[in-house]
Amino acid sequence: MADLSKREREILSLLADGRCDKEIAAALGLKPSTVQSYIQRLKRELDCDNRVQLGIAAARAGLLD
Repeated sequence: MADLSKREREILSLLADGRCDKEIAAALGLKPSTVQSYIQRLKRELDCDNRVQLGIAAARAGLLD
């Protein structure tokens, strides 16, 4: 599994908490479109089709704080 940046881990943690892109963006001082880009890249890196799978994969890999 690829090494993830601190920002990617922050986004995964907020996503796993059930936050939408707009909420994640507000919490991290980003634009929602930037969050969407991060999530698309994370789905590719973690081989996931959707946000639910992404949260599960992150939890199983111990990537959540």
